Amino acid sequence: MAAVIALAAAGTATLPADPAAAVTFFVVADTHFNDNGIVPEFSPGNRAVIEALNGLPGQAYPSGLGGVVAAPRGVLVLGDLTDGGKSVQWRGRWFWRGGFDLHYPRDGAPGAADRVRWPVYALPGNHDETSGRTVVTEALARRYGGLRYPLDWGPLRLLVIGQYADAESLRWLTEELTRVPAGRPVVLFQHYSFPGSAFGGDDDRWWTPQEKQQFETAIDRRGVVAIFHGHAHSPESYRWNGLPVLNPGSAEHNRTFAVVRAGATRIDIAWYRVEADASGHWTGGAWIRSESLPIAAGRGS
Repeated sequence: MAAVIALAAAGTATLPADPAAAVTFFVVADTHFNDNGIVPEFSPGNRAVIEALNGLPGQAYPSGLGGVVAAPRGVLVLGDLTDGGKSVQWRGRWFWRGGFDLHYPRDGAPGAADRVRWPVYALPGNHDETSGRTVVTEALARRYGGLRYPLDWGPLRLLVIGQYADAESLRWLTEELTRVPAGRPVVLFQHYSFPGSAFGGDDDRWWTPQEKQQFETAIDRRGVVAIFHGHAHSPESYRWNGLPVLNPGSAEHNRTFAVVRAGATRIDIAWYRVEADASGHWTGGAWIRSESLPIAAGRGS
């Protein structure tokens, strides 16, 4: 059953009244593309999730939300794109094309069976920088003109922070928030989790209490209505300092992702778990939870 959750704290951030501005997008994380030591691997988990991403539009939402899934504006992928940050995991090797870059193309691959058909917007995770490797981060910077970037989708301003709000990302985020029109809701995306997550949210190895405090100060009363992250492989919904924090789970490890629909008065989120045969072909799936986030009670500007 969908849970209607009020966004805590003072202030308001309202969506434009035009229902035509509604937008749908998918959120994926932790694809962990790997290799066998020579060539890239396309795991059954990633194959099944990609087939579901391509085939889910037109399917009915959970009964508590109503309606059907529209074609998404794009797919956000929240880090740990590769398992070890290797070139072979990103783009393949020699004449063996593969890896994340092939199967999650920047502009989508309409009509493809084993590649995401919708535009893809990704950010790096800790696994993408294993042993100091920079292949993935350099490739992402070329793809998007930087590791941090804004997206204006329907009524929302989406801010892709990167791995987490380190000093450089925090400077970028602070500047971007000053550019958001008054009353426009903001949704943030990064890799690392927050205190309250089942995995690593309180672990100072990832980012420090001081960095979290500086992040909280930067976004306070700036129209931020939700945060999405990866890193923790299980689907999650929790609160951090009153803000909804949402994790789609891992495409590779548990074959889940989130579908987001933003309309005139609320943001709906539904988590989908993919079912597949032994070869990794999508055979169906199930909605495992859903929530609606009313915007009018959000932490506004």
